[in-house]
Amino acid sequence: MGDDLMIQGGGSVNATGIIAQIPMSEAYLGHIINAWLSLLMLGVV
Repeated sequence: MGDDLMIQGGGSVNATGIIAQIPMSEAYLGHIINAWLSLLMLGVV
């Protein structure tokens, strides 16, 4: 995607047609699922 050191707030964004993919470990996915389940148990979702 290019050099991330030049990114600044208010900068322009150009569409490339490529979907950004972010690697996700099982531990990170577990945090997301736990947070979602906590909201579900509280009746927020």
